Amino acid sequence: MSFSIVGYICDAPARALVKVIKRHNGYFGCEKCEVEGNYINNRMSFAEISAPHRSNDRLAAASYDDHCQGKSPLVKIPGTKLVTHFPLDCLHLIYLGAVRKILLLLTKGPLTVRLSGATVQNISHQLVKLSKTITSDFARKCRSLSELCHWKGTEFRFFILYIGPIVLKNILNPNLYVHFMILHVAVRILSSPEYIIDLIDYAEELLIHFVREFSVLYGEEFVSYNIHNLIHLAEDCRSYGTLDTFSTFPFENSFQIIKRKLKKSTQPLAQLRNRELENRKILQCLPNTLDFPMLGKINNDGPFISGLVGDSFKSVKTKRFKLTTYAPNNCCIVDDGSIVLVENIIQTNDEIILVCRQFLNVCDLFNCPMPSNVIGIFLCSGLSELMLVKLINIKCKAIKMPKSCEGVLEKFAILSILHQNS
Repeated sequence: MSFSIVGYICDAPARALVKVIKRHNGYFGCEKCEVEGNYINNRMSFAEISAPHRSNDRLAAASYDDHCQGKSPLVKIPGTKLVTHFPLDCLHLIYLGAVRKILLLLTKGPLTVRLSGATVQNISHQLVKLSKTITSDFARKCRSLSELCHWKGTEFRFFILYIGPIVLKNILNPNLYVHFMILHVAVRILSSPEYIIDLIDYAEELLIHFVREFSVLYGEEFVSYNIHNLIHLAEDCRSYGTLDTFSTFPFENSFQIIKRKLKKSTQPLAQLRNRELENRKILQCLPNTLDFPMLGKINNDGPFISGLVGDSFKSVKTKRFKLTTYAPNNCCIVDDGSIVLVENIIQTNDEIILVCRQFLNVCDLFNCPMPSNVIGIFLCSGLSELMLVKLINIKCKAIKMPKSCEGVLEKFAILSILHQNS
């Protein structure tokens, strides 16, 4: 049996340990380029964005005297490249790094950017209110900013990818909001298998601009290791694909599984081995495959379409998503780009049909730094009469958040769920 190693997924301290290099808080701590940090107000800053890139060969030879602390034992593994085979981890770099830092600066940072207590409460109120609109695809609901220190990585990810542009609109001053939106657009591009294909170069330009402007808006001392390394993120995506492809999320989740399997402090490996054998026996007794789509409870409330014969259901589950006839899991985007709300699910003899209403007025939610429709975000209002859509023609689910109400016409922000894009 033969195999090849294409990458090592670690957080920053672990990468420094196995590569035998300076840690992320050192003057020459950047793994991707030769930038020299500046120590400002008790913080290490990496504001320079045009330093030469590091070489795989020089790092393997430990010839960077100011960066290497010895030769890495990994060079003994044939083909290992100590720069390109160690992608930056988006969980700690973006979500627990950059996004968390922005929110901390806005709530507890310098007076030049800090929001008032009333404004922070306003944002928190919106976060809690909009948590009712979050679909079942997300394990965690939004929490108040008063609990920011307890937020998990998935909450920061949801904030930057989906809800952040909604709750910060008309709250931040224009310069800070545009700056936040630059990061939002770049991260959505790099998180989507669909958008990354044609827009990765644009995402890289956005991230470079974001880092450059960060020192202007927040202060040079806050351009930390995580903020600086955003300029290198797109290069890793070129090698490995979307951000989730090389994140540490699966391994962080495994820690909790391992902890639950250990009942005492002695003989941890033996305990894990026993639990693994037990799990394998259980899996052998289960069906090898599940039959999709899976239909839920019978729906007797309609609405029904004249001439359409079949059984009605309240939910349907496919391999990619679950749709229901009620909010928040009834909004989806069709292959032709139309946005619909599901009101009934009907199984005919040979296929599943969705009874829907389509949004009639669809426009961009924002236009800076790019039109939002390009990355699957819309502002919608007005519903059509009932129409039929085949389940197989659904592209992805979407999140529907109330945006504004003008007279009797309510408007909604519609955001496609990225990991479901076909």
